Amino acid sequence: MKTVRKTSLALVLSIATILTLALMPTLAPTSALAPTSALAPTSALAPASALASPSWPHGSSVAKAHGLPSGVQSWPEVIYGHDGYSQATCSGTDALGYSVFAPSAPGPHPIVFGITGTGFKGSAGCISGSNPPEPVYTSMNWLMAQWAQAGYVAVNIEYHGYTNGLYGDVTYPGIGKWGNIADGTVQLDIKPAIQYFLSNNPSQYGADPASGIVVFGGSSGAHDAYMVAATGIPNVTVNAVVGWSGLPDVSLAGSYPESVFDQYMQTTPGTDVENFGDPDHRINSSMPPQYVANGLTEFINVQNAQSYANDLNKAGITEWLRIPNTSEHATAYAGYTFTGQSPEVSQPAASVGTSVTQDSINFANQYVRNSAPPPSNSPGYWMLASDGTVYAFGSAKSYGNATALSSAAAFAPTPDGKGYWIASPDGSVEAFGDASAYPQPANISGTVVSIASTGDGKGYWITTSTGQLITAGDAISYGSAPSKLNAAIIDMAPTPDGEGYWMLGADGGVFAFGDAGFYGSTGNIHLVSPANGIAPTPDGKGYWFVATDGGVFAFGDAGFYGSMGGKTLNKPVEKMVATTDGKGYWLAGSDGGVFAFGDAGFVGSLGADPPATPIVAFDPSLS
Repeated sequence: MKTVRKTSLALVLSIATILTLALMPTLAPTSALAPTSALAPTSALAPASALASPSWPHGSSVAKAHGLPSGVQSWPEVIYGHDGYSQATCSGTDALGYSVFAPSAPGPHPIVFGITGTGFKGSAGCISGSNPPEPVYTSMNWLMAQWAQAGYVAVNIEYHGYTNGLYGDVTYPGIGKWGNIADGTVQLDIKPAIQYFLSNNPSQYGADPASGIVVFGGSSGAHDAYMVAATGIPNVTVNAVVGWSGLPDVSLAGSYPESVFDQYMQTTPGTDVENFGDPDHRINSSMPPQYVANGLTEFINVQNAQSYANDLNKAGITEWLRIPNTSEHATAYAGYTFTGQSPEVSQPAASVGTSVTQDSINFANQYVRNSAPPPSNSPGYWMLASDGTVYAFGSAKSYGNATALSSAAAFAPTPDGKGYWIASPDGSVEAFGDASAYPQPANISGTVVSIASTGDGKGYWITTSTGQLITAGDAISYGSAPSKLNAAIIDMAPTPDGEGYWMLGADGGVFAFGDAGFYGSTGNIHLVSPANGIAPTPDGKGYWFVATDGGVFAFGDAGFYGSMGGKTLNKPVEKMVATTDGKGYWLAGSDGGVFAFGDAGFVGSLGADPPATPIVAFDPSLS
């Protein structure tokens, strides 16, 4: 009979803890766990309930919280076994558990087993500062929830390591006797956890082993995933393995990572015991396809990933080698988006604009039967930086950057998503893809803050900071803002039928034109932070606007699905866009961080690796 141990989803941990988990050579705090970065509140990190969004480490000391994405359900922790090692555990016992996340939609679903990185110390200790105490392995719950949102039943495994008294050599059988035995943690904890889950009614979670099994890990957890691939599990077919910064070829990982590994293995470099626990020395032709990633300039030498991928290839094992151009390590580069540019390496080529997380899921999807449809409101989106660079995510395609403009201020996709316009602050406009070019506007008053396409894509509106409305093509003007404003106009949104529009002032004042209805504003209320983006509901009977601090204000029939108000942001929120059904919205930060709420899907961000110049526009591709 299974037992459960209650674990909270909403926990806060310091980045120093995360880096400890990640096997970093120093434990100095490194960042971003501030809500604004990266894979952020993937799809809503749960109805606002004050849960900050997860983001990716990249620099300063901040805190991180995580919650449950929409379309995902979870269960209390399940205890899968006792291995006899109880030193420095959060529970005070040798009990080990796992957390389960699954799509809300009925199965069958493939399964992914996750192993967080801890520098081989073990993930059963307490997260520093957690109250009530939470075991370290739960720090990866939010990432496993991303897999669940992509259609997998995701199982996050707790395990013991050398701080708990479990060393790698405890299972060492002697020279020439390795067989299918793995190092201590993998053999005594990881494999039993997988076997326990698969033999205890996985269908209760919608899981179907026949649909496919993936093992995923970061840092030392990636090492464990590679070892599962190399040594196998009796009566279990692992279809694919995904590893981020897992030192698979220990001898090339660098002196510091190797010394940590040797501390766990209780050996010295070059000995047979080290080779016993080294994935590269365990390569065999029966291994499943593998995704091998390593940051280009991170503390684990990239040569170890290159060597391992090369050796897999020689053995006839399918591999995707990914070397993001970053110094980040393991889960810290999960939000990195591929550029297709040297010195980044991706063989075979990764889709430009795709994050490491999504790319990993895309890899896994090649080897499982995942019938889950993609989220209807997350096919893709674009971001525009002030230097004119366009960043495309998911199904959104890049059709070029605004290199002819001195700077960029606004972006508008065509209705079919096969092109876009980019406007400069002075009103110059460049057209890309199937976007048509129109005469450049003259006599601009103020600076351009918005450009929006007409419904048929045969024209656009331009709005300036003074409230001036400029038309091109078949766009019709329904008026400009009053000449005397209390605050500058900062955004504009057309009504669904294109026969009107709203303008938003930095003070939260809303101006309605044509058939746009007025449903309220904060023009007579002092805002803590200025307003910065407006989005109408699908029927035009309401709207939202967002302030730079991430606060969301809903009017008319607009529903509230959460905000970043009151949470620490790395950079201000720049834009807000609603989903097509009005049951969610995205917020985008000037550092490229993306926050998705309600049914808005998350397909990547720049939060882990901010662009050289600020993001000034964000638009989804929802055609």
